[in-house]
Amino acid sequence: MLLSGALFALFMTGFWLYCLTDAILTPAPECRGLPKPAWIVLITVTFIGGAIAWLIARSRCAAPRRFPRRPPGIRIAPATTPGF
Repeated sequence: MLLSGALFALFMTGFWLYCLTDAILTPAPECRGLPKPAWIVLITVTFIGGAIAWLIARSRCAAPRRFPRRPPGIRIAPATTPGF
């Protein structure tokens, strides 16, 4: 019983640390609902409650694109067509 309680506390601390790190590294324009410093204070002060709120608010944001789109009209040559 003591081991499961310790594991749960370790998991919750890791979850809190993940949310706090995510809030710190997120650019300010992408923070929803509150300004970035307010999110950091909320997560730090309320521990798990603020972390859950951050996770809910953050999940509504659209994921940034990893690769920029090609401008329209630019064609990419197939690898097997030598005269393209």
